[in-house]
Amino acid sequence: MSHPERHPDLETLVAYWLRETDGDDALEEHLLTCDACGRRVDTFIGLSATLPGRAWLPGDVVDELAAAGQHVRWYRLSPGERVACTVKPADDLVASTLRVSVAPGERVDALLEDNLGIYPRVRIEDLPVDVARGEVSLVQTAEVMRHLPAFVLHVALHAVGPGGTRPLGVYVFDHDPAREA
Repeated sequence: MSHPERHPDLETLVAYWLRETDGDDALEEHLLTCDACGRRVDTFIGLSATLPGRAWLPGDVVDELAAAGQHVRWYRLSPGERVACTVKPADDLVASTLRVSVAPGERVDALLEDNLGIYPRVRIEDLPVDVARGEVSLVQTAEVMRHLPAFVLHVALHAVGPGGTRPLGVYVFDHDPAREA
């Protein structure tokens, strides 16, 4: 089903995802009746059911968010790397882009675990992979990150395909909200 009215811009859809549009009945109605816009919002929230305020997104969508005016604090890691990370008052989103090497027909699964139980051994299957860039991106609202204490997060990525499962790498985030950027 398509909707004949004007579609909301990316900034409005991001505001909806960030829960900054409470009470906007026209937007709610549009999202319920317009498949294209509904799919666009699903890009942000559909994959984040197990992790509220977080979503795995293709890198080009993260680029669009930044181009639309969202202040994105971005961390890019290769397999085996560790990064000291934080969030600052001006940040809207925190993006963690993980470099991967996948073969055609493989999907990417993630296992997240941290030292405090914030991510209680969460497994997420079939992440959206930007094959051309060789990466997957976890995007979190800065609001969620501001309320977290210092912790260490391990993200283990695996490729799953016809030949079975193979490790892609482990990526480690040392989050400290008091760290200087």
